[in-house]
Amino acid sequence: AQQVGSYKPDPGHFHEILDRFGGPQERILHVAQSLFHDVAPARELGFTTLWINRRAGQAGSGATPLADAVPHAQVPDMAAAARLLLDE
Repeated sequence: AQQVGSYKPDPGHFHEILDRFGGPQERILHVAQSLFHDVAPARELGFTTLWINRRAGQAGSGATPLADAVPHAQVPDMAAAARLLLDE
């Protein structure tokens, strides 16, 4: 955040990724646990998203504000994310 000069969900972080690594955006996989801070802005910019939904089956959204963002995929934890990515 200090290097970019903003905090997510500000798109500055995602623009920094594009500046450093190039595109196309859909070839960049953004893996994160926050729909509000990560999945929503990443989807808006065309990134592929994987949501680590640690609260699957639990009420509420934890400390993170709710968002209408729909990730490309979701898993319950990082181990499941690794299995998903290694199987593809």
